[in-house]
Amino acid sequence: MIEKQNNPKLKGHFLQSAALLNMLEDLEEEKEKLKESEELLSSAEKIAKFGGWSWNVLTNQVKWTNGIYTLFGVKPGEFKITFEAYLGFVHPKDKARAKKDILGALKTGGFTHEITIIRKDGVQRKNRVKGETIYNENQKPIRMIGTSLDITAEQEKEEKFEDLFNLSPDMMLIAKPDGDIIKINNTWEKVLGYKKDEIIKMGWTKLVHPDDIKKTKETVKRQLKGNSVVSFINRYKHKDGSYITLEWQATYVKNGLVYAIARDISKREIPKASDKAIEKLFSKYKDMPSREEIEEVFLGKKHTV
Repeated sequence: MIEKQNNPKLKGHFLQSAALLNMLEDLEEEKEKLKESEELLSSAEKIAKFGGWSWNVLTNQVKWTNGIYTLFGVKPGEFKITFEAYLGFVHPKDKARAKKDILGALKTGGFTHEITIIRKDGVQRKNRVKGETIYNENQKPIRMIGTSLDITAEQEKEEKFEDLFNLSPDMMLIAKPDGDIIKINNTWEKVLGYKKDEIIKMGWTKLVHPDDIKKTKETVKRQLKGNSVVSFINRYKHKDGSYITLEWQATYVKNGLVYAIARDISKREIPKASDKAIEKLFSKYKDMPSREEIEEVFLGKKHTV
């Protein structure tokens, strides 16, 4: 027994076996860490409703993370994933555009688009898809990687805002203090005669009557200090060259935007607003969207709780 223990060959085998066991232990630890990472990624994808994908341009092999399978309502291994198979989930109205954007990105380097996908169960969801092309040393495209995000809830929220804006008989506005207009509703076209894109291009400073510019800018400065404005009156230029008298109720929003509501009072006498009338005007718009909602819908900013 003593001779065997002192045998150099046996010692060598023992050391090799010990080293192998250590390697196996390290591999198991790495596998466990990888499993934990994959579980965390899968949970994050499920909560945020997004997934990752890659497309080998040379072999047409496509790989999805669990998040993509969830978005499309299918299970891993259920079918062979290819570029064509992916397009099979895209709504017919978006299919040609989606294909064009993705193939075009092989030359441009990337793409971002919003499309409607049809899940296996027939439910339609709105997805924002982003992709980035990877090139070899000869600048030939070899692979594309990207993400898909379910923005259905975001779209529904935006549609609610559109209803709020476009169904209102009042003129509704989101603008910057310097005059840039971010969003207006359809009533602006009816009152001023311009198309919405014309109004947005001009900005409010080019529409306000020259004699009213100074007091309008002073009012905006007061808003920037956190003050609300009720029954402020100024004149805006109509497309026919005349001026329309508007009565404003506006609220400063903390991110530097002015959210405002106006009414055409050109055809009526302007009475002095009573305290009760002012209170009524405030209460009418007490349910205006919050700053976070405005930023999220119209500026694409995300807020975390």
